[in-house]
Amino acid sequence: MTITTTIVSAFISNMNNNRSTIEYINYGFNFLFTPIHKIIFIDESISEEIKESIPDNFKEYVHIISSKFEDCYLYDYKEQIIKFNIETDNISKDTLNYMCIINNKLDFIRKAIELNIFNSTQFIWVDFGIKHIDKHNTENNDFFCQSIVNLKNNIYNKVRIGSIWEPTQTLYDKYITEQKIYNQVIWVFAGGVFGGDIESLLKFDKLSKDMCLNIIKEKRNILWETSIWYMIYLENTDLFSLYNCDHNLSLINNY
Repeated sequence: MTITTTIVSAFISNMNNNRSTIEYINYGFNFLFTPIHKIIFIDESISEEIKESIPDNFKEYVHIISSKFEDCYLYDYKEQIIKFNIETDNISKDTLNYMCIINNKLDFIRKAIELNIFNSTQFIWVDFGIKHIDKHNTENNDFFCQSIVNLKNNIYNKVRIGSIWEPTQTLYDKYITEQKIYNQVIWVFAGGVFGGDIESLLKFDKLSKDMCLNIIKEKRNILWETSIWYMIYLENTDLFSLYNCDHNLSLINNY
C-alpha cells in the first residue's frame, strides 16, 4: 500500500489577537507554498483571496475550505462556559473564543479525513502560523520549507506528538490537587504539530470531544488543548508516540 500524507491546518480571523491578520497570513504563506499535500480551513472572509494567491505550481498541493468560527463544534456550548477564568500574561490572545478554536484542531483533522481528497493514510496537523517558531532563520525559508516537506517521510500507527515536559502522573496529581489544571496551561505537549494514522487520530478526536464536553458539563470551563491532551494521554498511553521538542524547529524536525 502506498503511504501518502496530508497536512491539515486552519486560520479563522480575529481569534488570536496577539497578531494581525496580515501577519498571520504571511506566516501561513511560508508553509502553504510547499510541495506537500494540504487541506487548509480558511476564514470565509479571506478564503477566495488566499486561493487566488497560490502560485500555479503549488495549486495541486493545496485544497482550501471556506470556514467560520460558528462551524467549530464548541461554538454551540459557549454559553455553558460560565466559569472560564485562566491565568495568562496575554489576555488579548487567550480568550474563550481562542480556546474553542485550538480545541477544534482534531475536528478539523476529522473533517479532512472524511474528505481525504489526496487519498492519504497519514494526516498531520500543522499550526497555520507555525513559522513563528523559526526564530533564528527568519530570512531564508528554504530550511523551514524543507522541514515541512520532510514530515511526509515519517509514518506512525499511533498519535505522534511532541512532548516538552515529562508527562508524569505526579505532575498531573499536583495540578489537580492545587486546582491549577483548570486555569493554567500545561506544556507536557506542544500543540503546533501532531499526526498519525486515520484510526488513531479519529480515536483521539472522540476522546478529546468527550473530555471537553465533560469539563464543560462538570466545571463550566474549558482548558488549553494541550492540557486536555495530557489528561487523555494518562488514560490512553498506548495511543501515543512521543518525541522530545520545544517551541522551536525541533517541534517539526523531531516529528
